[in-house]
Amino acid sequence: MTATSTPEEWRRTARNLVGHRLWKQALTAFTKGDEPHGATHALAMLLYDEATGRDAAELSAAARHERLLRAARCFALLGSTAHAASCLRRAGEHTMAAQHYSALGRPVMAAKVLGKAAEECAVRREALQLFRATAVAWEEAGRPQRALLVRFGQRELQAEAVAMLERPVVDRAVLQAALPHLERQKRWDGALAVARRLGRNTKELDRLATRRASDLTLAAASSTLTPGVTLPHARTHTHMHRHRHMHRHRHRHHMHMHMHMHMHNVCVHVACGMWHVGMCM
Repeated sequence: MTATSTPEEWRRTARNLVGHRLWKQALTAFTKGDEPHGATHALAMLLYDEATGRDAAELSAAARHERLLRAARCFALLGSTAHAASCLRRAGEHTMAAQHYSALGRPVMAAKVLGKAAEECAVRREALQLFRATAVAWEEAGRPQRALLVRFGQRELQAEAVAMLERPVVDRAVLQAALPHLERQKRWDGALAVARRLGRNTKELDRLATRRASDLTLAAASSTLTPGVTLPHARTHTHMHRHRHMHRHRHRHHMHMHMHMHMHNVCVHVACGMWHVGMCM
């Protein structure tokens, strides 16, 4: 091509270069041929190849990130939302990538991208925001069970999971998925409510009610337990007596036997929630 070539000739050359994936030369030809759409496409592919191709390892992480963001903007201008989302995902811009996938009507992909971002996030507050967005995306995808599991999987979001079960209409599969989680977390009131909504038999309801009563009894007992003399004190008391006996007796054998008998004469009694140290008869 020469400086006297017509725009049409430049465009024809550019399309030929695109066929050979020579993006840099195609960008120049499209620019000389005054074809902005082709130039934007060539630039997007050039940036993407630089960030992900064989020579990408020679670039710094910041340089790859910058190229992927620029490529995403180019693809977005071209209306290539899927390619833009892919670039954003590779750049680690998961929230923006999820927005693009949602715009494409691909909420499952949006949920997966957000979930991966949440798992990789090192800042807890930001991770919780991503997990919350992941759950919303799963609900938008028509998979409330996955949303429930995401919320139950994070301690701070478990109240939101329980709130899902209190909605007037809840899918049976969601209730079935929730029941074992409620049991593991010892949310017996919620487990009983879910079991009743599932129409579980009397034996199952009695089992849950018994577990609930047992936990309440243990909680009440632990709250009223007030140890007086702790077991470590008893061990110290025994050691002091043994030490005095060692200095009191001259003969090693007699001293050893006396220590042994004394040590075994000390016992600990537990009565009415109190520790008592005394001599066994």
